[in-house]
Amino acid sequence: METAVNDLSPKPEQISTIEKAKRPAHKRRRTTKAQNIASTSDGPKRCTLEKLPFELIAEILLFTVSPKDVLAFARCNKFFCATLLNLSSSFIWRGVRKSYPVPPPEPISTFTESSYAAFLFDDGICETCKEETKSMYVSFGIRLRLCHRLQCMTKYRESGVLTSLLTLSTSPETRNISQCLPYVEANKCFSPALGAVRFYRKTDWEHEHNDLTSDPETYTTRNSRKIAFTTEYMALSKALYEWKELHQACDKRIRLANETFAKSISEKHGWDYWDMLNCTPYGALHRFKNTRLEEVIQTDYDRIASQIDEALVVLAEKRKRRSHETAYQKNRQDVSRHYDKLRSQATRIALPPLAVFRRLPIVSALQASPSTAESSSDLYKTFEKTSWVISRLDVELKKWTEKAKSDLGATLGYPNWKTASKKILHPVDRLTARFICKVCSKVAIRYKGDESLDFIGACAHQCAKSKKGKRDEGTWDAGRFVKDDKAIAAMIRLHALFDADPADPDSRLAVNTVIQCMSCEANIIMLAKDIVGHSHRHDDMEMRIPSVTETESYTNYKLYHSIVRRLTGPERSAAALRPKVDYGCRHCLYITQKILLENKPDDREADPNQDRDNSKRSKRKTRKEPTTRFSFDGLRSHLSEKHQFKCIRDEDVHVYEPHATTMVKWLETSLWP
Repeated sequence: METAVNDLSPKPEQISTIEKAKRPAHKRRRTTKAQNIASTSDGPKRCTLEKLPFELIAEILLFTVSPKDVLAFARCNKFFCATLLNLSSSFIWRGVRKSYPVPPPEPISTFTESSYAAFLFDDGICETCKEETKSMYVSFGIRLRLCHRLQCMTKYRESGVLTSLLTLSTSPETRNISQCLPYVEANKCFSPALGAVRFYRKTDWEHEHNDLTSDPETYTTRNSRKIAFTTEYMALSKALYEWKELHQACDKRIRLANETFAKSISEKHGWDYWDMLNCTPYGALHRFKNTRLEEVIQTDYDRIASQIDEALVVLAEKRKRRSHETAYQKNRQDVSRHYDKLRSQATRIALPPLAVFRRLPIVSALQASPSTAESSSDLYKTFEKTSWVISRLDVELKKWTEKAKSDLGATLGYPNWKTASKKILHPVDRLTARFICKVCSKVAIRYKGDESLDFIGACAHQCAKSKKGKRDEGTWDAGRFVKDDKAIAAMIRLHALFDADPADPDSRLAVNTVIQCMSCEANIIMLAKDIVGHSHRHDDMEMRIPSVTETESYTNYKLYHSIVRRLTGPERSAAALRPKVDYGCRHCLYITQKILLENKPDDREADPNQDRDNSKRSKRKTRKEPTTRFSFDGLRSHLSEKHQFKCIRDEDVHVYEPHATTMVKWLETSLWP
């Protein structure tokens, strides 16, 4: 029974069949798609010339006449190289060589036709300057190639690379070596000509001499084939030297004939010779014929005559446009120079931005007029010396300024302001007129300390480039400006302190007067000219004129106008002064001075004990508020962290001695505006 059960169990081959039946069926592999992809892939395309029959290619090459063309064709790709280097293609090289205008002599047996063509017509490296040159060998015998420069020839002769029989012994050994080595085939190969002796390469001679000394008895026998080759090769070299002289003479004659023909054509048609040679299809024809040692004939010219005329017309128009553009650029530079001169006058005047200035009618007409652009006149001198241009420009500037005054006056709250009195300043000309650009909020470097613009600054303002790198040039709009309320309120209050009328042209403030800000915690003291910029630190700036006692207490701490602007400028001297640890904080300094003034005894009788206590208290407070020395950048960080002033100003900086004396001299001699 057990045997029967065992017989019913599946056999191994049956198990494998069952497992295969349970496995999911595999898809049949497809190769068609891959083959299609491979066949349609973008591979290197076959050259169309390769599809031509060889007989047709051979016929084409035989008509080229120049071995240089066949050499270039053979180096196009591997197919043409292998085809033309095959011995069965020798008839092509031979036919081209024999049809050359100055046929070279027959090569010796060691040369194939293709290697012979490369030997004669290939480019190479000058052995002196190591630069590529198209010149033939100077000497075919020693295969010496030099470029056309005379200094290379002279330097090579003086380098000691060559050696002659005059410098060697005339022993039998020397005669044996001379039979095996090629030499300079003609004394005229060099300029000036060498002496009537044979010249060899020194390295070749030394190599042969070492070979001779190793086994002198069998030297002649061992080198019999070399001697035979040298004899045959030197005969060919001498023949090639004569052929080279004929080739050079023919080349000179052909070039002269082609040059004469080209000049006659240019004179006949009124063309410039060099333009015709360098900028028209004739130049390519001229150079091609010179290379092939062929003369340009009338038939060659007639084929491209119309193309030459068209090319010269295009060239003339191109030069005209270039000349006009160059003159126009010069005119723009002259306008810019005149604009800069107007801005740099001692008495400042209101000027529009340069882009708007260019669009004034008189400026635009002179800058872009053809008569001015094509002439060599100096537009800058025209603006300086021509009376009608000066008067016309003055009228147009006044017209533009009046409109700007009217528009900015409306911004200040004086629309259509007019007066017949000459004793009243226009609202925009007053010291109380301050503007801020609501588009960019930037100011020119002159107004960096003020953080706002006066009328002249607003007229010349041009918004900085946006993030996209664009600048709105050529337009100026008063609507971009808003009045600076804080600065205006501070200036009105300053005039009130001195009982001055902002509208009175004869009422001028002393800009170097010392003013005390009562809105600051330290009641800081500053110059009147710094009030405009300082007013932006407070919503409502309070100020007063300090007393004589208070002013005298600060006489040791000089105020420096524009010190911040100059220390942050691009001068090298400024970069050298910033790291010096000689700067102090005026806010900390004034708090200390304020404590001392508050604790100073008055003229009344005082309790000595009370005075002693006040003195001790003042000393303790003074110790709590020390006046630390900083570098300039350290002072900026101190003002930002302790006093919450993000921007440093002149009234924040104190300079300690002896740096203070140096600072005064530097500020007086600084070239920074």
